[in-house]
Amino acid sequence: MKRGLLLLTIILFALPSLAYAQYIDIVFPEDGVTYGPWSDTYYFSERLNTTLHHIRLNLSIDQDNVVAYRIYRNGEPISYVGGMPMDDYFADDEVMDFRPDDTQPIDFVGNLFTLNNFTVEAFDINNNSIQNDSSVFYLSVNIEDYFEILDADEEFMSELAVSEEDLANIDVTQELYQESTDYFTITKKATYLQVRDRVTGRLENHTQITINVQPLVDTTDVTLYNLIPKYIVEHVNDLILTEAFNVLDPDPLIMWNFAELSGTKEITYHVNEHVSGEGIEEITAMAVAEGHDENVMTITSSDNNKSYLFYLIPIVIVPFILITMLYYGKHKK
Repeated sequence: MKRGLLLLTIILFALPSLAYAQYIDIVFPEDGVTYGPWSDTYYFSERLNTTLHHIRLNLSIDQDNVVAYRIYRNGEPISYVGGMPMDDYFADDEVMDFRPDDTQPIDFVGNLFTLNNFTVEAFDINNNSIQNDSSVFYLSVNIEDYFEILDADEEFMSELAVSEEDLANIDVTQELYQESTDYFTITKKATYLQVRDRVTGRLENHTQITINVQPLVDTTDVTLYNLIPKYIVEHVNDLILTEAFNVLDPDPLIMWNFAELSGTKEITYHVNEHVSGEGIEEITAMAVAEGHDENVMTITSSDNNKSYLFYLIPIVIVPFILITMLYYGKHKK
């Protein structure tokens, strides 16, 4: 009886692992992470003579049960590495296969997207797909490392307007937005650029968008949202982004978080094409604050920052001068 219970206990504990055998797993890059110039993946390439991302795919593979695997990047199968096709284990299809003992198959240097979806698919000896694993990660860059700016012209400021539809898209209430507008001055600037891609050498026309967020109070837990209509930019991969951003929607809706904001913060990114003036007007940015320090309130002008005391002085002094003039006027009579 005891042996039977012991055997049953062992089987029950073993069932979950048997039901979910881990045949293939992406160890690196990690899912949901934004890699940037602050990451170990960002370093100097002697071949390209600039600093770029180096993303080496690192896998864990059950080599006893997996005879081959495939790699997909953003839905497209990868068939060539270093200009050479991989051995095609299953020759009756057009997709190349990787050997299970090749756990670090690819090192991507520079030429990656802002959003990258890597998927690996494992196969058994009968050409049956037995498991897949995915990692969606993002890349932030220093734009000057990836592109040489050859020419810049037509720099202009653009108005920012936020609609109720915009607020609904980011799930921010009208009340929170209206309250937050008292804490920031936000400006948007567009510059048309001709650039050279440092990886491919290709000439491109870009539109540089610069957003400045100037806090009117010392503010904590700040979120900057940037909404770009889909007819202007179809996907976040049409952008080159900086800073530690988050992608809420790849169509695209991007946000940046700041734990604390006490001075002007500048965010710059590139659209990989020439955006019309009308299109630039449709690009919206808004900042929402969850915390602020009311004891250090400042009023911001275009030239400088002045404390409330500066504005209270004339309110106090002017009545005092008037009262003094009236008093001495009566006594002279």
